[in-house]
Amino acid sequence: MESTALTFEEYWVRFVGAHVRRATRRVQFVATSLGLASAFAGLVWKRGVLVVLAPAVAWVPTWLAQRAFEGGAERPPFHAAFEAAANLKMWRMTLAGTMDAEVERLAATDGPARDGERGPRPNMVTDHTLH
Repeated sequence: MESTALTFEEYWVRFVGAHVRRATRRVQFVATSLGLASAFAGLVWKRGVLVVLAPAVAWVPTWLAQRAFEGGAERPPFHAAFEAAANLKMWRMTLAGTMDAEVERLAATDGPARDGERGPRPNMVTDHTLH
């Protein structure tokens, strides 16, 4: 039986493919910033509800933006640890100003999107098949 488990790098390629549009990435950056602020404020002010709500504050606006801006872009299968790590990686890269280059790098690595498709195309690394 073939394993369907993704590595973080495979997850990252799909995650970026679901955040191709700059508007989606901006919403993700703001939402993640608010989620981090909520968690931090909850810890400082000893308000557990702010800590508990932080993931929803960070994730729900991004999910809505993906639905609105990305249309039918394929999301990677949900993996809580990878989702958190990918969100923080994208947040950090956006803060550093390197996220646009990462989107371009992944698009160039995987070739141009096919008609009607958005984001990076599958390749031998991500789907383990010979093209």
